[in-house]
Amino acid sequence: MAEETAPDTPEQLAEQRQDPPDTEFQRLHPLTPLLTGWQVVAGAIAILTAQNISELIDEFTLTRLLIALGILAGVVLLFVAGSFIRWRLTAYAVVPDGVFLRSRFITTTRRTAPRGRIDSVSIHRPLVPRLLGLAKVRVELVGGGDSHLDLTYLSSARAEEVRRRILQIAASSSDDADAESVPELPGTDPEEQEQASTADRIRGTLLDGVTTGTLLAQIPTQRLLHALMRDPFMWFVPILTVLVAIGPITAMVLDGFSMRALIPVLTAVIAGPKLILDRIEKGWGFTSRSTDAGLRARRGLFTTRSDNLSADRIQTATLRQPLLWRDPAWVQMDVATAGAEDDDENGAILPVGTGDELVRSIDHMLAPVGLPIPPEAWGAGGPGPEDVAADAAAETSAEDDVAMLTRMLRVPAAELPGIRPDHWLFPLGRRFTSVMLTPHAVLVRSGTLVKRIRIIPRDRIQTVEALEGPIDRRIGLLPLRVTTADDSEVLTLPTADALRLLPVLHNDAATRRRLAHREQWARPRRSGARATVEA
Repeated sequence: MAEETAPDTPEQLAEQRQDPPDTEFQRLHPLTPLLTGWQVVAGAIAILTAQNISELIDEFTLTRLLIALGILAGVVLLFVAGSFIRWRLTAYAVVPDGVFLRSRFITTTRRTAPRGRIDSVSIHRPLVPRLLGLAKVRVELVGGGDSHLDLTYLSSARAEEVRRRILQIAASSSDDADAESVPELPGTDPEEQEQASTADRIRGTLLDGVTTGTLLAQIPTQRLLHALMRDPFMWFVPILTVLVAIGPITAMVLDGFSMRALIPVLTAVIAGPKLILDRIEKGWGFTSRSTDAGLRARRGLFTTRSDNLSADRIQTATLRQPLLWRDPAWVQMDVATAGAEDDDENGAILPVGTGDELVRSIDHMLAPVGLPIPPEAWGAGGPGPEDVAADAAAETSAEDDVAMLTRMLRVPAAELPGIRPDHWLFPLGRRFTSVMLTPHAVLVRSGTLVKRIRIIPRDRIQTVEALEGPIDRRIGLLPLRVTTADDSEVLTLPTADALRLLPVLHNDAATRRRLAHREQWARPRRSGARATVEA
């Protein structure tokens, strides 16, 4: 009979909650108070100015300007002083048990990234900190919202050292690992770094350290700009900007100049280029490599960031191809990840890639997709999905998957081996949407000017719901909501097909992600990342 483990005593629990020794803690960079203090003040000023700009202009005098500047200087000094005190009382520690961030400002607060929950580490370099040689380290954790810990700010060199150290700690598997037992990651030997040539160091600086591992994609600036010019989104932004601005401009021409009428014009003129710049930022200088810690990607023009992404964290993937990308055969690949709070983390791991780059990215980051299973074999009464396509799935390669997916982006939905919402109430869906089931994924093809394929791995499905309303029942359709850790997808199918698919996906949600069977989980063919067990 196995011996039962005694529960933790209060003394043991208190010991587990203790911080590392004070000698392990270090302060953030001394310029942190200046950067964090002025950001708060600048944001408040921007909001107040935008709301009261017309009154400020109408009542402007030199005396009031000097008074406002004096008050502003005092507020800035106050916030910077408060940030300095907070900085003096804030420290971080990277130890074999994880990452600790402790602040003793007014009240003592602790944030911890336990070693077993560390999922990835990224480095963010906003424009102003980047000019000062600083960076922010973000430690992503397995979990839901707010599942990260930020170290803001460190020097760029120190940030790289901390990133490598955290990844080494996360790669260790022993619960009682100490500093000596933490494994070394490739490319972290100090002697090798000292022997690196000047050219290698310059190259590493320009690429933010993303220079080791298997190269997956490197997007030239010329291709990025050409792709953006061929994207319908980039056409709509200037058109919308003009439409928003034309009304206030006409009013000013007829009624005379007015600051209140000018504000919408300025807003449109600023927002339009910003949307375009954001698209450029996400692809500028993009480089991705496969390393032992997962995918390492770098991107950004003014604000750069380098991310680590493990294949186990990917919940869904989306391929996107605008109409004018079809001749050069460019494809954008996005992934949605567990625990991401913003769209930047659910971003493109291939902003505009060629066929070869898409093959390498899928080969290293996604599990095999396999060939579509005939709809008549989805449910009971016929052979199971794995029986129908086991041989084909075993023989498919990344090239086969990419060839199948790119063909799905090009051909009409009627030529695809899937199910469509074939009813006149869905004039676009019946022509452009198709739902397909493969041994390892659910594929949803949609879109008109911009074709999309959403890949939902079957072992990531958490729940499946039937959403039959009175209208659906009347027209013979049964929507199914498929939910993963990041989002949900509604599949609108004929009732007979939906009833065949429903038990299959229910069984996937119940059995495919069992921890007891984790050795049988689908993995990318060439993934070098460690296997992370998700909570």
